[in-house]
Amino acid sequence: MIRTLGTEATRPTQSRLRQAWANAWQMRIPDAQILDVFAGSGALGFEALSRGAAHCVFVEKSPQAIRVIEDNAKTLGVVQKVTVLQGEATRLLQRVLLRAPFDLVFMDPPYDQGLDQALLKEWPWKELIRPDSQIGVEASFSPSGPFLTEDFKVLRDQRYGSTRLTMYALLRAGDEQ
Repeated sequence: MIRTLGTEATRPTQSRLRQAWANAWQMRIPDAQILDVFAGSGALGFEALSRGAAHCVFVEKSPQAIRVIEDNAKTLGVVQKVTVLQGEATRLLQRVLLRAPFDLVFMDPPYDQGLDQALLKEWPWKELIRPDSQIGVEASFSPSGPFLTEDFKVLRDQRYGSTRLTMYALLRAGDEQ
């Protein structure tokens, strides 16, 4: 069992949401390279590793959360499959690029701060992910729908109470949004 922070500073992903991510991506997880941005305790990345992912890069700014991720990696015996990058996600692009490309990306930013939108718009995703990769974003539910950008299509958008889980893929020539 993974340890969580137990503070108000991070919002752990609900177990039903973790299950929804894992079910949606179950066939993509084995041997995948994972990027878990705004990782918190690392629950999503560790779930992927437990289902056969090859490696997970965790991006987290909180020193307390980093310690929890490192402790969880030791407890689960997956230290060699984990890379931890500490700092603001928006400032770690160069370090993340060194570990690219990724097959799956989890983003669970603090709600209602626009951090997921900023990363979806500003990061060079064609360099960060493989062409058939997917990005999942957990955000607060808004009746206006998921965030849309010209570079991505929405594959799945589901409401879980006050939370929205949206799966994105890069648009390719001939795709419609």
